Amino acid sequence: MAKIEFSTNPTHLPKRPQPRPPPDSYQDEPRNSVDYISQLPDAIILLIFSFLTTKDTIKTSVLSKRWRSTWTANPRIFFSMPSCHNSRMFQSFMTFVDAVLLRCTAIKVNSFLFDAPFTALLESNFLAWRLSADALNVLHNETIRYNEMTRHNKITRYRLAPSFRCVYLRSCEEVWLNSAVGPTIDKWLCYATGHNVEEVLINLLGWRHNIYVLPQFFFCCTTLVSIHVSHCCFPMIGVVYWSSLKRLHIEDAELKDDTLMSILNGSPVLEFLELKHCLGFKHIESRALRELVINSHRFHHGQELVINSHRFHHGQESILKISAPHLLKLHLLGLIQGRDGEFILDELPSLVEAELTFNIEIFELDKVKVYGDLVKGLLERVHRVRRLGIGSWCLQVSGVFLPSLECRHLMFHVTADYEGVPGIAKILESSPCLEKLLLQMTCTPSSVTVGHHNFDVEELWISAKQRIYQCLMHVKNVEIIDPGANWLAWEPVLSVLKSLLQNAPRLDKIEINSNNSKLSKAIDPWVLLEVVQIILLHSTHSPNLKVILSYPSQGCPLKARVSWSSD
Repeated sequence: MAKIEFSTNPTHLPKRPQPRPPPDSYQDEPRNSVDYISQLPDAIILLIFSFLTTKDTIKTSVLSKRWRSTWTANPRIFFSMPSCHNSRMFQSFMTFVDAVLLRCTAIKVNSFLFDAPFTALLESNFLAWRLSADALNVLHNETIRYNEMTRHNKITRYRLAPSFRCVYLRSCEEVWLNSAVGPTIDKWLCYATGHNVEEVLINLLGWRHNIYVLPQFFFCCTTLVSIHVSHCCFPMIGVVYWSSLKRLHIEDAELKDDTLMSILNGSPVLEFLELKHCLGFKHIESRALRELVINSHRFHHGQELVINSHRFHHGQESILKISAPHLLKLHLLGLIQGRDGEFILDELPSLVEAELTFNIEIFELDKVKVYGDLVKGLLERVHRVRRLGIGSWCLQVSGVFLPSLECRHLMFHVTADYEGVPGIAKILESSPCLEKLLLQMTCTPSSVTVGHHNFDVEELWISAKQRIYQCLMHVKNVEIIDPGANWLAWEPVLSVLKSLLQNAPRLDKIEINSNNSKLSKAIDPWVLLEVVQIILLHSTHSPNLKVILSYPSQGCPLKARVSWSSD
């Protein structure tokens, strides 16, 4: 019997139009002259400002007389650099920021956010600057100097080589950034730190080179609680006084060991650290860290990762060590670049959640077994966590024998193909305490090679049935996120679900959630309904099973939620 339920967000429901009274009925009534906007309390106004950039906040001054100067008391400063088509526009933007900071009256700045993508800054301003008369004169002088140096070789004709022009223009770009952008950002940061700022975000995403160097005074701000910097340079730091810092995000930066250790030693209450696309450091040590994220780490040649005293290649000198005895959450994500990049973990007694969704490029076939041992070693170190996430790369290279896992919540972040199915079976065989399974799968409607595999899927699950049955006794909930609508992409998913339905007697809910799918506009609900039908046909061993399907309705902003029960 099918039970259909639709849940909607009331904010998306169309408002019922109110009938207008006849014109004669309200012409004699006095108009309501109450200015409700001006009567809003300051706390509500500042809350509204917290969702806007500073430029948009200033625009609210036209709403009422009271709002003309209210924006000056906003403790959240957020500048987003627009696309500038010439140097005059860039200068105008810097002048605008300076004028805003002069008019700000807030005693304390809660947040200072500066977003300046490369496309908004350099592609327009520097291209115009580097072709100026001064730049061309320097190029001419370099040409004359080169001719003088090579006269003894009887060179009669000379053309500036393209490679030299690229090197020179890059140098000009660096000079322009250091002279124009660096001091300006320093001045703004000085204002923020002088007003006891708590949150700082500097996003220079997309810049060709990390030119901007964080000033020394920035590392002595004791009021900072959260920092997020992208594409910035870290100087040689003497002492760091970040006594209140709890969250630190560093993206696309080269960090030396001395610099990183100074930051960690100067942040005694740091709880969250994320290093994304970073390289250069070889040691992470902190007794305060509770959550660590290493995303797309770039190894130098011959470098590897070691937690505490465990190392993979004893002869290597470049070894990345991590020592965090009180760590609760560990996330190893993204593409690991480098032939010798490795992740080896020691047993972490406080760890409750681990995510192993990284990917290492395999250049040689003999590395497959090595990486299989690597994954096995990782699982041995995190086998006591309650929540475990495993990516497709770890599933593909996982070995035959895996340690017993104590996780209750298991998450597979996999592509919608058969390559990870054997790894899923091996992980399920090693999870006797499992209660909830989440499959976060990625696929595209144009996938046509998903159905190809070099092993018998049914034979795989039959051979694993006796071992997997004892481990699925406590599984109650299964959730599938973002599967897409391609039928071939659903085949490996259904193979996993069929095995669960046959070996998990307490399974009572399977939820298919496509609301957050990137392909939500292309989802065909009838394909999903056919998937639900197949699930119900194989639910004979799960009498209390309930299937819930959530997907965005086509042609309607409402989200549909449909549920079926197997009785």
